[in-house]
Amino acid sequence: MNKKNHIYVISCGISVDSIPASVKTIINNVAVLAGGKRLLAMFNDADYKKIALGANAVETIKELVVLAKRQRVAILASGDALFHGIAGTLAKLTTAEHYTVIPNITAFQALCAKLKQPWSDFELFSIHGRNGVVPWRKILAAEQSIIYCDNCLSAVGLGTELIKKYPEAARRPAVIGVNIGLDSEMIKCGTLQELAGDDCPGLSILMLLKPTGRTQEPVLPLGLDDAIYAHENGLITHPETRAVIIAKLGLRGGVMWDLGAGSGSVGIECAGMCRNLAVYAVEQSPARVEQIISNVAAEGLDNHHTITGDILVKLDQLPEPDVVFIGGGGKNIQAIIRRAFDCLHIGGRIVVSAVTLETVAALNSVLKDELREVISVGIARSKAAGSLTLMKSENQITIFTYIKR
Repeated sequence: MNKKNHIYVISCGISVDSIPASVKTIINNVAVLAGGKRLLAMFNDADYKKIALGANAVETIKELVVLAKRQRVAILASGDALFHGIAGTLAKLTTAEHYTVIPNITAFQALCAKLKQPWSDFELFSIHGRNGVVPWRKILAAEQSIIYCDNCLSAVGLGTELIKKYPEAARRPAVIGVNIGLDSEMIKCGTLQELAGDDCPGLSILMLLKPTGRTQEPVLPLGLDDAIYAHENGLITHPETRAVIIAKLGLRGGVMWDLGAGSGSVGIECAGMCRNLAVYAVEQSPARVEQIISNVAAEGLDNHHTITGDILVKLDQLPEPDVVFIGGGGKNIQAIIRRAFDCLHIGGRIVVSAVTLETVAALNSVLKDELREVISVGIARSKAAGSLTLMKSENQITIFTYIKR
């Protein structure tokens, strides 16, 4: 196994005792040893150069790839390097023949073993590096889940956040594991509510077990109220129209483009309803982009991506779509539809909403052979007028659906 010029990614398991003697031999024969400070401290007596991986880990790994062209390098990883670990980063920076990954036990596997819980029954999550976005709907929708937490949001903090987002989760049976495999190991069981008030120092894991009794899954419903979303001066697709648009999109897994996204409401609800759908929302206004990001974080979505800039400039940077919604585009609407249609997978569809007569006219004269249908949606809402109630009509919305065959 020892190669002259090579990178060894060493999964260190839950403690130094988890590392087999054969792997320790590899470590003792490298020229450069890299890893977090805690892991490097486990190997103080060998003669090699040590490089700490910190906030600029990606840049450091690039340097290690260069070093490995002339000497043997080992990178230490906690748990297993292929579970939300450093091996995934390395795979993006070099080719497979230049490195070897040595597996080991993860903290969640060790915790399951201590609790005699088959971990094949759990969905696994990590909130590391998510910029504050917690996929709380996915976590709570799973029958059982295990979540790796970090210094910014501990297992206790995550439990508190889950209850805040969905109060019914307070009854969920849960386990918190801290510093699994170390002398300071701590395991606590109880309901999420009971555990949310505990102290939680160190490296922590939250485990959610099967719900007891009748517990509703926190599904993102169709047609959330406008008030749920941060939006600008009423510039939002209202719930009833949103529901019709989503029905016309014919959601399935794959890639969705939400172009001229505004507050992002259509793409956000699509991402929440279809877990296998990756949504890419493009919006030019920086203020509206901030609103989209805030709305995505509030709904706990990790399959929604927000892109700032001109639609026609950004399309080439996106993965090819299976479905496209266009809620904005202005004078460029025809060019946007043509570009989107060229990129669209066979069998995919484009749904466009139009409010102005000019946009309706532009849509009537583009891609005529691919136009499946045009519908008009009119909504009227009740409004008090003294002691009486009137129905006040909103702007008529025309919805165009195009299909690529």
